[in-house]
Amino acid sequence: MSTEITPSRFRHVFGHLPTGVSILTALTPAGPTGMAANSVTPVSLDPPLILCCPANSSSTWPLKHHVGRFCVNVMAGQHAEIARRFAQRDMDRFNGGPRFGAPWGPLMTRS
Repeated sequence: MSTEITPSRFRHVFGHLPTGVSILTALTPAGPTGMAANSVTPVSLDPPLILCCPANSSSTWPLKHHVGRFCVNVMAGQHAEIARRFAQRDMDRFNGGPRFGAPWGPLMTRS
């Protein structure tokens, strides 16, 4: 699987994101962390930049911000259960979920 983010791939992916539901994940010294986000919007194709708007009350976002990089997992209709799990508080969001590691954060597998 190629992880290169070309302008055409970036445009293709975000062109298929009508609701903006994504899972933002990161690898922290304490382990993986992740959160659901419905406010993810592309800002620039080159370089590929996005805007995401976490709540001020988020306890997960500061962990990602501290690491300095994160992964955006774009969710589709069949990922509703995963999106609901990552929207909940005070639980192990990665327990039982499909994923594989990457240097910048856990990527959700296609299914």
